[in-house]
Amino acid sequence: MKKGFSLVTLLVTIFVIIILTSTVVISANSIYNSNKKVKFASEISYIKELVNSYMVNNNGNLPSNSEVITSIRDISTDEMQSQFQDEDISNENTIVLNKIDMSMINPGTLQYGNGTEEKSDDIYCISKKTGRIYYARGCKIGSKTYYTLTDELKKAIKYTESNNINDGIIFCDGNLESGIKEIDVKIPESYLDIEITSSDASFEYSLEKESRYNIYKTKSKENSTITVKYKVNSDSEKKELKYNVEGVDNSGLTFSLSDVKKGINSSTQKEEKYVTIENISKEDSKIKIKKYANIYVNEEEAKNYFKNNGIEVKDNIVNIDNSLAGNITVYIEDKSGNYHIEYIRLSENNILDYVSNGLVLLLDGVKNTRNGHSTSTNVWEDLSGNNNDLTLENVVQNSNNMYFNGNDSKMYSEKALDVVSVEIVLELEEKNGYVYIASFGSYLKSMAWSVESDKGFSLGHMKKKYFVENLYKKNSISVQYNPDLMYLNSERLTNNLASESWSSTSSYPIAFGFYGNNAYRMKGKIYSIRIYNRALTQDEINHNYMVDKVRFGIK
Repeated sequence: MKKGFSLVTLLVTIFVIIILTSTVVISANSIYNSNKKVKFASEISYIKELVNSYMVNNNGNLPSNSEVITSIRDISTDEMQSQFQDEDISNENTIVLNKIDMSMINPGTLQYGNGTEEKSDDIYCISKKTGRIYYARGCKIGSKTYYTLTDELKKAIKYTESNNINDGIIFCDGNLESGIKEIDVKIPESYLDIEITSSDASFEYSLEKESRYNIYKTKSKENSTITVKYKVNSDSEKKELKYNVEGVDNSGLTFSLSDVKKGINSSTQKEEKYVTIENISKEDSKIKIKKYANIYVNEEEAKNYFKNNGIEVKDNIVNIDNSLAGNITVYIEDKSGNYHIEYIRLSENNILDYVSNGLVLLLDGVKNTRNGHSTSTNVWEDLSGNNNDLTLENVVQNSNNMYFNGNDSKMYSEKALDVVSVEIVLELEEKNGYVYIASFGSYLKSMAWSVESDKGFSLGHMKKKYFVENLYKKNSISVQYNPDLMYLNSERLTNNLASESWSSTSSYPIAFGFYGNNAYRMKGKIYSIRIYNRALTQDEINHNYMVDKVRFGIK
């Protein structure tokens, strides 16, 4: 047999090179167009603000002494029509605009709008009818030509419309969070002797740079007045400009919860439990978020969590799922960013926020005993109420996890449990070879990890293997036996590396971190373990994962 490249191999190689080269070119063009878009948007917005400032200080007169007629290349597209909306356009696709006299607004050096005889359309104009600023030549970026400050260009530079303009200084309303009002003060970079003060004693600001502007990012904790002192140039007198900060609310927010009630759901005709939100200290018009979550969310994480998660509250009713245990978190936030949380305790036992139906074992790294956290216990205590405690040997008890050293650490029980679903939060450390995470009486019913090239997570010692990219970071794993299923951070894995079937027995004593006497020792941290005697639904797996994510900080 002759060795060498076949024609097919050569053609495939050439094809791959062409694709890679095209990808690089496309990426480079995309970056170039994006940069060009930002530069043009920054300049035309700058001209717009200078024109607005001139008109404010000159009784509404335009900074212009002449009219020009400019042609529009193609107004047939929706994109072009939107740019010239409400303008008077002739049948010849021309429009009458006023040329902006740059000497009246003193913009300094420009990249565009420097019209010459050769480039007579390289000018900025203003429409008397709409007040809109145009670049007569049009700036071609990619497949589009931009004549004015479109919504797309505004988005590219995060432009905020403002009516508070004087001498080109712009006050932009920002966020109102936790009783703190943010105002961006945009001052042309050429201005001198800038002083910014406030009647709010706690007032503070930071300085950022933007094309043609210095941006003073201010924070006020009170309704107050911001004063800006400045010089337009070295020859001018010092001027003063004031801006009133309004809408700050530091009155806080409170509410209470009723006792758990029972009622008949009109849709399902089943008896359900619920809690009513009562005594909200502010009217609905001032409320921004009213949500609840079927898990415990602490105060430090609540604001960020409920921004994108949680269940909307309707009619101030919080419905309670009978399958849940632990806590429900109720969260309300007003439009000033003030917030308050209350908790609904679903049971008096030690079960946390996980699904409780079928739960036979619950080990938690934060609460590793039924009386709280201990760093000196030799038993990891079961919080399910079944007292299925596990014995620890040479395991380090950290604040929220148990650390297995990979040499002589192990955890086990002499009890036999009916294991159908297993959930575990763990973070492995690198170790050569094959390591056992859990075993339920036999290698035929186990959870193990191979650091070899296949990166296999196996159920039943090489019998059922799943490809897992990385267990060297914190992960929540959910496994079901018979039929065999595996979920990583609530997402089901389907890419099996091996599919040999095996039979699982109903119950066995359990072990974690090793197999046999000294074999296959695991190195890493276990944060939580849950064992169920039934298969979990996808919704239940999702719920438990969310509890893990909040409780143990899974990224």
